[in-house]
Amino acid sequence: MIPPWVRLHLRLCIFKPPDSGLSMSRASVISGRYYPATREDVCDVIKGLAGPGPVGANDIRPSGQGQGQGQEADVVGVMVPHASIDFCGPVAAAAWRQIKVPSTVVVIGPNHTGLGARVAVYGDEDYGTPAGPMTVDRTLARALAGDGGLLEIDSCAHEEEHSIEAVLPFIQVLNPAARVVPICVRSLTLAQCSAVADSLFRAITGPDVDKGGVLVVASSDMNHSEPVRSGQRRDRLALDRIEALDPAGLFDAVVSHHLSMCGVSAVVIMMYVALHLGARFAETVAYSTSMRVTGDPSAVVGYASAVFRRRVPVGTIGCLRDAGRTIGGVNGKS
Repeated sequence: MIPPWVRLHLRLCIFKPPDSGLSMSRASVISGRYYPATREDVCDVIKGLAGPGPVGANDIRPSGQGQGQGQEADVVGVMVPHASIDFCGPVAAAAWRQIKVPSTVVVIGPNHTGLGARVAVYGDEDYGTPAGPMTVDRTLARALAGDGGLLEIDSCAHEEEHSIEAVLPFIQVLNPAARVVPICVRSLTLAQCSAVADSLFRAITGPDVDKGGVLVVASSDMNHSEPVRSGQRRDRLALDRIEALDPAGLFDAVVSHHLSMCGVSAVVIMMYVALHLGARFAETVAYSTSMRVTGDPSAVVGYASAVFRRRVPVGTIGCLRDAGRTIGGVNGKS
């Protein structure tokens, strides 16, 4: 008897090689479990959490690069969790409420299954979600895979993976015209994270890409399966490094303190890209744990969302000055 995961791997990787030219649409693996079973119910839930459409008064600004250059996004990176909507929906929505979702979104998520390439870019036409299939930006996907680095076109890693799909319904509801580039990553070294970020930055700032039209999203839950007070303290070790715009420090905190933050590679990659794009400020916009739903403090999972901005919000500048801090200290980069 061949185990189901082996049959899946054989079907995808042998009968459909990555460069075969065949097109297959990925089916949803979380519909009815992480989200309601019907598209209409999914949309209603997300609109109730995040609003009906793009929000945020200060999410774009003139690029300052001359006429005809369009507009430059203020938010250049986002971290959101990937548990079910009941557990982490309010935390994710707190970030999406601050963002105008652009025409293309790169979503980087951790590989929980062990299938596929180490850094797997999904290159088929559609990515199935509880809100319906989402169109993949295949041009950008191929540009990433053609950079000569670690990224390669591979659908195997995505077929049973939930970490990216759980993020996409928010994007679909807030901008139904948006396209996605899903990237599934296994555990990487810090140097590999930096190299992937360099490839991604080159691709999204290429001559054929709208510089104001790509948002990079990292999907990750926080520490897993510890008593709530211990879990919150350990989550703060990671969030401090995120708010300090310190991807190397985040990586070191996870490794040295044995934090079970499943998407650390994805978050570190996103942070490096955000810094390349000019991020100067990061903030945790919401935090919670699974105890909010289960009522059980004995073994919780942490959920956090964070946004990475080119500009420091005006109100925050005043708060930092009042606290006697510089912007490049705890919450920003000078």
